[in-house]
Amino acid sequence: MYKIKADVSKNRIYIILKGALTNEELKKAADLFIQEVQNLKAPVDAINDISEFSPGADTDLSDIKRAQLYLAEYGLRKAIRVVRDKMDGAIPFVSGGVEAGYHAGLAFSVEEAEKMLDENMPQNNAD
Repeated sequence: MYKIKADVSKNRIYIILKGALTNEELKKAADLFIQEVQNLKAPVDAINDISEFSPGADTDLSDIKRAQLYLAEYGLRKAIRVVRDKMDGAIPFVSGGVEAGYHAGLAFSVEEAEKMLDENMPQNNAD
């Protein structure tokens, strides 16, 4: 299962990957991700919840890397990756982010990731 959602009010993209996704599902998720990012203004924040994602040995992550590269080129302010209590499943995503030119912070829940981003939002200093 995957869920991709752009939150225009926070200029934030949410990516949730759960379970074992087929290569076709990963391609569709990446395509939807690229489409949703275009609803936001660069630079954007990203929360990528892979805490319940279980890629198999034959899982092709090239579409995920394509989406990561697109995000980096589009304009990324900050990314937070939600993982389980250890990084085993995050390793392919870390390498893809590095290849795309960015490093993501780590959180253990979407709520924690949101708090991390909200605390680092630029303040609007209206006079």
